[in-house]
Amino acid sequence: MKANVHYRAGFWSLAIILYGCTMLAPVPDHSRFYVLASDPILPRAAPTINHDLTLGVGPVLIPQYLDRTGLATRIGATRVEYSSVDRWAEPLNECFPRVLARDLSQALGTDRVVLFPWNRSLQVDYQLEIDVDRFDIDSSNQAVLVVRWLIKNPRSARILASGSSRQTRPAGTDGASRTDALSQALGGLSRELADEVAAAAGKQKYS
Repeated sequence: MKANVHYRAGFWSLAIILYGCTMLAPVPDHSRFYVLASDPILPRAAPTINHDLTLGVGPVLIPQYLDRTGLATRIGATRVEYSSVDRWAEPLNECFPRVLARDLSQALGTDRVVLFPWNRSLQVDYQLEIDVDRFDIDSSNQAVLVVRWLIKNPRSARILASGSSRQTRPAGTDGASRTDALSQALGGLSRELADEVAAAAGKQKYS
């Protein structure tokens, strides 16, 4: 009888030790991290702006629902899911404006593109403000970017042009293809906005 008691006590002690070891074992992290990429061969706007002019980009307002590390998928009109594996390597409110500015610089053929907030001593000729409404993957695996924008004279605050844009690009089911599609959508927006900036600059030149 005593032997059975000792046996059972030893068995449960061993089980508890093994359970504790299992609980303490490190859980493998399968996270994959991504950033947006600029388009190195983005077509030039026609006409490009005067290289002596400076474009200020921002503020760029990113919606609160994108302030997450997981890539967002829009399941329906009101439902959003976040990936627990595919994650942004940096906040979108930092990555999005930087890549946008780089793409605009490429499309406009000038290095004089600065991000908000810029030094007050810097003379900015045109300011591009952007309000992002959507930047996610929809249920049909399409990257969707929806923004409202305006171009203004930062010194007089006069609005020179305004509008909205919707960009879509086909995406796959994995994080790499999805972030690539989102980058392409951002590149398409940059090309469109570069044309608008060039057109606003041309109107100012002859007004």
